[in-house]
Amino acid sequence: MARGVTLCTLEVPVGVSESLEAIGCNVVLEEEGRWVGVRSPFYWDVGFTKMTQVIMVREVEHLSSADLDVDLTWLQDNASSLDPSSLPRGFQKGIGVMAFYHAKTADPDAVARLSSKQKMAFASFFYPAGVVGGELKMLTSTPMWGAAYFGKFRWLAKKVLTGQGPEKEPISWMLPIVLGMCFGAPVLVFLFGGIASML
Repeated sequence: MARGVTLCTLEVPVGVSESLEAIGCNVVLEEEGRWVGVRSPFYWDVGFTKMTQVIMVREVEHLSSADLDVDLTWLQDNASSLDPSSLPRGFQKGIGVMAFYHAKTADPDAVARLSSKQKMAFASFFYPAGVVGGELKMLTSTPMWGAAYFGKFRWLAKKVLTGQGPEKEPISWMLPIVLGMCFGAPVLVFLFGGIASML
């Protein structure tokens, strides 16, 4: 894809491959209208967790709910083989699969799914988003389960689909908790140890 092309009336600053590489993805598939990138960041701010993210980007004339189902199945079937991390899933390790779309039009149920919470399996997430008719559609609320990651997912969607957003990935709200566990626990052990020695 050439730089500066207009996708569905939305001007994006770089091509899809470049936008995936800009967020640290290794582009593993590039074909007509479909790209797949893989990144595996270590999130020290989310309890020292590693999360492999498999991101599919598609350009379609019209997006249907069936398209989401087909892409989710492909992502789930291929995520493990594309995962560069040898850590077992669930052992401070998760997988996020994301489907991002540029579409001129879409069925109402497909648009609704782009803006809704998705079903999740063990230690994994599915996050779709899309630019439909020039308007960004994505889940903007934060579900309770996996809440620490959704600010990061929204950042990824905006960066890949529009090229907009902060330069760096946002820090999770879990950071104060992580810092408290790292530095608070030794202090408590020291205090309680001192008290116990005086009894």
